[in-house]
Amino acid sequence: MLTDEEALWLKQSSPIWIGTPLKLGSSAKLGNSMRLGNVIELAALLDLIERKFDEIGKLDNPDTTDIQVLNSVLARLHDAEDKTAFCAAVDERFIGE
Repeated sequence: MLTDEEALWLKQSSPIWIGTPLKLGSSAKLGNSMRLGNVIELAALLDLIERKFDEIGKLDNPDTTDIQVLNSVLARLHDAEDKTAFCAAVDERFIGE
């Protein structure tokens, strides 16, 4: 089950960056831009999506489908390398063989 914060995080429309979130007081440069805001590791993002899928599967009449969740996350990824890594990971983990 998703926490309220996780559910809200998935619903918002702000950009998502794949990487390691910066901690207060640290500075790191990833690629050509500072990635501040919604930075999440790919494995953590996939775990979050999987838990969302489980939540959707338990509902009798869900208002969201798995594909809508994936498309929503993909639309929030603005970096081409992030999109490529995300698509490959989704294919491997959820679509597979």
